[in-house]
Amino acid sequence: MNPGFKLEKSTETVKYLGIAKKLNNLWVEQNFSIKRQKNNLNNMKINMMKNKQFNVNLALVYTKFLTLGNRLLTDAIQVRRISLDVKQNAESWHNIDWRKAEKDLNDIQEKIVIATSNDKNKELYKLQWKLIENFSCRALAVRKVITNTGGKTAGTDGIVWKSPKDYWQAINRLKEIVELPNEYKAQPLRRVYIPKGNTKEMRPLGIPTMIDRAVQAIYHFAIDPVVETKSDPNSFGFRKGRSTHDAITAIRSLLDKRTHPKWILEADISKCFDKINHDFLLKHTPICHKNVLKEWLKSGVLEELNFIETEEGTPQGGIISPTLCNIALNGIESLIRDKNPNRKGISSGVHIIRYADDMIITGKNPELILKNKQILADFLK
Repeated sequence: MNPGFKLEKSTETVKYLGIAKKLNNLWVEQNFSIKRQKNNLNNMKINMMKNKQFNVNLALVYTKFLTLGNRLLTDAIQVRRISLDVKQNAESWHNIDWRKAEKDLNDIQEKIVIATSNDKNKELYKLQWKLIENFSCRALAVRKVITNTGGKTAGTDGIVWKSPKDYWQAINRLKEIVELPNEYKAQPLRRVYIPKGNTKEMRPLGIPTMIDRAVQAIYHFAIDPVVETKSDPNSFGFRKGRSTHDAITAIRSLLDKRTHPKWILEADISKCFDKINHDFLLKHTPICHKNVLKEWLKSGVLEELNFIETEEGTPQGGIISPTLCNIALNGIESLIRDKNPNRKGISSGVHIIRYADDMIITGKNPELILKNKQILADFLK
């Protein structure tokens, strides 16, 4: 969280406010001109009637001018409404109190942590519902989408949010979606490929539409406190306040001792994101609306105009995918610990430290390493 974060007025915002100002000036000029012409026409009518020169032809001319004036006045009022709408959307986004928004989000998340710790699932889901309906949380979800890496990358619908007006409309659209979660339909993902590390191998990404990313973001706000509370103690990947440096420090602390374990199993789960079982995620993900999660998992992928159904896995590229990966892998540490208890107060030397789908398992001898390798393989089936 960065409580001092503030979105400055971009060039596009200044442009929209400039347009709104010009439209407003145009309305003022047109409105004044039209009223003056109508007054002139009324004075003309009065004078003609006084001079008894008001005949049928003059009446028709007067009626035409009056109709034209009313039409221009209607157009001017429409211009005025547009100018006010543009100005309101731009200023409304920049008038959001981000400090208050973050405080509102943190307050609800703290209550979710307490409910999770006390195993009060009914209260937990009520709090999640409260969070996703909260205006501050919806605004923060949209902000997360536009400030993330790839915030200007379109999904299959080709839409990119570029202006404060777009951001404000996204908040309102998000409100409509979360109010009717059972009617939500996620759009297919757009398949793109990026280089994998320093190799020639390409990593597939699935890019959701911007509105689907916003939906993922707000539900992630509701899910993350639960997952964080229940995560393995020595898991360091994709967790708030943890990093690769923390994982390195934990490994160094473990091995930098006279009695440190002599053997290490290094494990990298191949295609972890692509092989996660959907039924497992639907059963174990602490989300108040399972239908929304199912829509993300089953949305499919669009690759070069070919639609590919997604029967397993959670695509890399979605905001919530790393958390779903942690949900699938949480429990490895407790399983390994239970299978390798201390004997007569003497440690087996078995420890596990994980960063996302990469991990190490230590042991005092090769037999323990091979034993735990098989336990890990059975867990991942």
